[in-house]
Amino acid sequence: PEITGELFRQFLDAAPDVLLEVDELGRIILANPEAARMFQRPMEELLGLPVEELIPERFRSTHLGHRGAYSKHPTRRPMGRDINLMALRKDGSEFAVDINLSPLKGTGHVLCVIRDVSERREADAKIQTLNQNLERRSGELASANTELSIRNREVERANRLKSEFLASMSHELRTPLHTIIGFAELLAEELQGPLNDKQKRFVGHIHKDSLHLLELINDILDLSKIESGRLSLRPEAFDFQTLVQ
Repeated sequence: PEITGELFRQFLDAAPDVLLEVDELGRIILANPEAARMFQRPMEELLGLPVEELIPERFRSTHLGHRGAYSKHPTRRPMGRDINLMALRKDGSEFAVDINLSPLKGTGHVLCVIRDVSERREADAKIQTLNQNLERRSGELASANTELSIRNREVERANRLKSEFLASMSHELRTPLHTIIGFAELLAEELQGPLNDKQKRFVGHIHKDSLHLLELINDILDLSKIESGRLSLRPEAFDFQTLVQ
């Protein structure tokens, strides 16, 4: 069907995005109702307004340069491909936008399609923050794992040195203990002369406590061998019934 003025107006009214036609001087000459709603300005105020009035003041001088460069080489393209664009409402509040430009041939005018992307930018920012937090936590966990690994190696080394020390100490202590036990047994046999009751009691204490100390040292030696993985097992047959009794 033929696109009449009324049909074109219906298109403008139904458009979900802002539609602006800007002339070669940067003035708005056409706007749809979504533009009035988004920028909080009545239609009669938008028409004839310099487009820079819809941009935060800190960006206006830069935008004038961009608009001049675009007018020399007008093409259909998105504006601000690598930057975050901001627009300005009448109440002074700013919001993030995406802008697409299309030159209207033979007029020097530009059609601007503007979309509010504040929610998307906020979501992107949250995702970026979450990713940064995840990267930071991953780095912390990696550092903690490295530190834990180092500490585990230090603990293993300390345990190995302890076991080696206990094994060496136990071996060194058993030799003199065997000598003490042997001489205590010789004294108890009275081969070098009789002992009185008090002497026999003293020799008995020496022999008994030496045997007890030898048992403790043997136990320590066995534990150190178990920890160091050097314990040798010697399976032997035994009477289970006697053991239980």
